[in-house]
Amino acid sequence: MGFGETTTVVKVALVCACVGLLLHIVGLATSSWFVWGPYNSGIWFDCGSYCADYIQATRAFGIIGCLVGFATICLILFGIFRTSSKVMQILGFLIAGGAAACIMLCVIIFGSKNT
Repeated sequence: MGFGETTTVVKVALVCACVGLLLHIVGLATSSWFVWGPYNSGIWFDCGSYCADYIQATRAFGIIGCLVGFATICLILFGIFRTSSKVMQILGFLIAGGAAACIMLCVIIFGSKNT
């Protein structure tokens, strides 16, 4: 089974996963997540010796979401280029839901503390 023999749904899912991971990496690396006039806030500022727990949790879920998103792409590619690995494609789609949940938790934690 090769890329040409794969269904259109799997190809679209692979492209969406790659674009989503790229956008997540760019968003995660941005220093200003919240801007209001001259005030801005992000998760990658220098905390000194102490960072608030919600900043640490936001960082953790953001990085976990990034790693799980990368695993999603790897599993979908493995499912495409290996014969009889429909299970890997399905597992990749399920893990994509886990990546989305981690990314949503990242944004929710940060947003709930910066209102």
